[in-house]
Amino acid sequence: MVLYSTEDFQYEITDFGTVIIVGYNGNEKIIKIPETISGCIVTSLGDFAFNECTATNIILPNTLTKIGCSTFFKCKSLESIEIPETVTSIGDAAFFECTKLKSIKIPKMQIVILCKTSKKHKKYTKFYFSGMLLIS
Repeated sequence: MVLYSTEDFQYEITDFGTVIIVGYNGNEKIIKIPETISGCIVTSLGDFAFNECTATNIILPNTLTKIGCSTFFKCKSLESIEIPETVTSIGDAAFFECTKLKSIKIPKMQIVILCKTSKKHKKYTKFYFSGMLLIS
């Protein structure tokens, strides 16, 4: 796939005409991921896409269906995140080493999350959840 870039995001356009965000170029404390880029719907966040970003809060679009492996790896300032009900897949270690992460809000849905925030910090302070949740 061809890699494209905006001021803030690096992305790929799939054969289906949807966007996978594969990198973040900015330094905002609050990141709002758009629903569309270049007229294409954002459906996925790729592996390591926000690796070591310094945001405290990331706002995900309602078009998102997949969060890749280690997507937020070492986002040590990230404090909270709300997962839209459209997300059906969260990859392994998506929040690994997010040591300040205190809250993940997850709406009613069936989802499997395979993640840890660090080797020592293996649980979150709060979960708002009304569906099935498996953490390993």
